[in-house]
Amino acid sequence: MDSLVEFGVLVKGCRVISRQIFIHNDGSVDGNFSFNYSGKLPLTLWPSRGHVPPKSSKIIKVVFPVVFVVINSFC
Repeated sequence: MDSLVEFGVLVKGCRVISRQIFIHNDGSVDGNFSFNYSGKLPLTLWPSRGHVPPKSSKIIKVVFPVVFVVINSFC
């Protein structure tokens, strides 16, 4: 999984931006995950915890409400 999520150029009050990231489990047993974001930006990760069955992927939604101007935002 990448450690950065690209949101591009954002304008204050414009909207809520979301991106999807994928967690892949190439193993042979369930893999558990949990996110604990403590950064300065108001990000939401959903689901924030769960499991990924063997040989499958899970979609994680990263939501960022644009409440201030951010140029080339990486979170």
